[in-house]
Amino acid sequence: MSAVFPLDTTTRRAVALYVALVMIPMLLVFPPFWWKAFDFALLNVLTPVFMWLPGLAALVVVKTIVRPASTVRFLAVTPIRFGRLLGMAAVVLAGAVALVILTLALSQALGFTRTDVLEWTGYRASDPALTADAARSEVLRTLLTLPLFIVGYLLLTTGEALGWRGFLYRALEPLGFWRTTAFTAALWVAWHAPLLITTAYFGDVPWRDAVATAVNLALASVVLTALRARSGSVWPAAFAHAMFNTVILFGFSAFRAPIAADDPDGFWGFTFVGWAVWLLVIAPVTAPYWLGTRRLERRA
Repeated sequence: MSAVFPLDTTTRRAVALYVALVMIPMLLVFPPFWWKAFDFALLNVLTPVFMWLPGLAALVVVKTIVRPASTVRFLAVTPIRFGRLLGMAAVVLAGAVALVILTLALSQALGFTRTDVLEWTGYRASDPALTADAARSEVLRTLLTLPLFIVGYLLLTTGEALGWRGFLYRALEPLGFWRTTAFTAALWVAWHAPLLITTAYFGDVPWRDAVATAVNLALASVVLTALRARSGSVWPAAFAHAMFNTVILFGFSAFRAPIAADDPDGFWGFTFVGWAVWLLVIAPVTAPYWLGTRRLERRA
C-alpha cells in the first residue's frame, strides 16, 4: 500500500482535512441557490470570497497538523527570486497571448468561428446597444488597463494558489509529478463543479459551456502545477491563473464573433481546437517530466 500511496499518516490526515475544508462549504452554500433560497446575484459576491477558501484552508491545516518550521516556506511563498519570477511571468504572458491567437486563427481557418475586429460583435454581445466605434474604444481602454485587472485578479488567485499549488502540491509531492498533477486537477474541477452547475442551472451559461469549462480547468491545472513544480514557488502559478482569467477570457470574448446557440458544430469545433492548443502549451511546460529528465520537484 505504501508503495502505491507513499504518504505518511500525518500527511494523509492533513490532505483529508484540506479536502473537507474546501469542499464542504461549496457543497453547503451552492445547493440553496438551486432551490431559489438565495438570490443569484449573490454569486457575484461569493465567488471572490470562495477564491480565498483554499488559502485559508491551507493555513488551518498547516498550523494545526503539519506545523512546519516556516509556514511561508512550506507553502512556497518564500523565498522570492524576483529575476526568475519576472522571467516566468513574461513567458506566461507570451504563452497566454499565443494561446488566444492560435486558437482563434485555427478555429477560423477550420470554419468553426470568425474573428471580428471590425464590428466587434463578440464584445458587443453583452450590450447590443453599443456601436462598433464605441466597442473599439472600450476594447482599447481595456487593453491599456489590462495590467491593473491582472494585478486585481492576482490578489484573488493567490488565495487559490496557496491551497492548490502551495499546501496540496507539497503534501502530494512524494507521489511524483504526474500523480500529483492528476489528483490536483481532479479535485480542482470537483471544487469548481458546484459553481458551474449553479450558473448552468440558472441559465447564466449553457450546460455545454459548463462542460467545456470543466475540461479547460483540468488542462489549465496541469500548466499551473507544472509552473509550481519547475519554479519551486506558488507565484508563477498565481500569476498564470490571473492571466487565464483576464487575457485569455478577454481575448476570446472581444476578438471572436459570438457562436450561435443553435450552432453546436461551431461551439464544439472551437472548443476542441482550444483543447488541442492547450495540449500544445502543456507539452513544453511538462517536458522535463515526460522526457524523464526531471524526476524530483524543486523544493522551495
